[in-house]
Amino acid sequence: MRQVRRGTFETNSSSTHSITICSEEQITKWKNGELFYFEDGDKFVDAIEKEKIIREKVLWDKIKTDWKEKTITFKEEVISFDGTYKDRDSKKEKYMTEENLAEITQEEIDEFIEECDYVRELPCGYEEYFDSFEYLSTYVEHYTTPKGEEIIAFGCYGYEG
Repeated sequence: MRQVRRGTFETNSSSTHSITICSEEQITKWKNGELFYFEDGDKFVDAIEKEKIIREKVLWDKIKTDWKEKTITFKEEVISFDGTYKDRDSKKEKYMTEENLAEITQEEIDEFIEECDYVRELPCGYEEYFDSFEYLSTYVEHYTTPKGEEIIAFGCYGYEG
């Protein structure tokens, strides 16, 4: 059987290939620390959005899941879910409020970042992003489209160690 997924490049090898295309302005702002690349969201974000994303991830982790009991717990409130990720995640969304996000302390944010095993799970700076590829080769290529647009392609390729 053949499966076709639009917008996806896939090989049947164990190698890794990644490509992201952006504007010259975005890459310049990224290098200058004005933007951060969020690989999970496949987008660039500013410092305010970066903090919001990190706060959401901290809050998400604070909502404890008990898969055996099929419950989630937050602030001593226990809610049942049907045992699927989809239902669990939709129930966790209930707690993603501005009030709960505002209660997260800088200490909790710092601890979360320090314990994060995968730096690209969070919005990151230019150097931080490229330094995170321990076993892969990376590239940044400048192109001009036939219509004269200046674009940048960046990403990684190779085999994980």
